[in-house]
Amino acid sequence: IKRQYGTASFLVKDLPLSDEEILNSILATPELYYCVLIPCEESKKSLSLLAKASKRYALLLNDNITELNFTLSDKLSENRIKKSIKEIVGAFYSAAFFIIDVQSDLFESNNFKIIESELKKRGILLVHSSSLSVLASSNVNAEDNFQNFMQTLQSKDEKVLLVSADEFSSIINLIPAYRKIGFKFIYPGDIIIKNPSDLKQN
Repeated sequence: IKRQYGTASFLVKDLPLSDEEILNSILATPELYYCVLIPCEESKKSLSLLAKASKRYALLLNDNITELNFTLSDKLSENRIKKSIKEIVGAFYSAAFFIIDVQSDLFESNNFKIIESELKKRGILLVHSSSLSVLASSNVNAEDNFQNFMQTLQSKDEKVLLVSADEFSSIINLIPAYRKIGFKFIYPGDIIIKNPSDLKQN
């Protein structure tokens, strides 16, 4: 009996947006992944680089959104939150989907329902971060943690792994060997957009 292997995909966060050389080397990898950006001017400026490299991206909503035109602070009125969402969607309209950090104060805030409703109204898929896999930090290096993750991947599994740019750079050379064995690596959108109900708590 031929063994079946699972499917994995990558979302890469904490990209070195201010270091174009390192960013370009990450973008140049042929591996399939989406970048993860946080709404800010620096992210907005990087969109042309991402487009040039044919890389798609997801937008992460968390407590690190500080710029005035994108802020989602709990202190703001409903109208001001709606204005921020309009600004965010306008600037990052090409995002494949949005992610909400479920460990953030933003997720727990009174404004979250407004944010959710505004995105839904615009047909934007909002994924809960709790539905994404992360590398365990049981080992010092990302390579060992990635190998542990791959060993847990069952044949019917389709997992979206959220990794930092540093982790991704460390594990990138391991991916071809797993592909050779029979594991599949696909775009995260192919999992998330196909199974949105699995990736969002109701």
